[in-house]
Amino acid sequence: MGETQEARIAQFLEENNEPVVGLREGSMLRVEDGAVRLKGPSKARIFRREAEPCRSRAGHRPVYHPV
Repeated sequence: MGETQEARIAQFLEENNEPVVGLREGSMLRVEDGAVRLKGPSKARIFRREAEPCRSRAGHRPVYHPV
């Protein structure tokens, strides 16, 4: 049996410190003025290195704020 998507994301995060956002159909990320916002009807799952996945709802800035 093959790996799950979550297992592949975990492997990616072992080597990378960038967050991974899992979007459902009909959702998108909008980048505006250096902020990232989730748009659409569904929540997104956010994966970060050494942390449990969390969910974010539309309208929130879930992902990444450049320094």
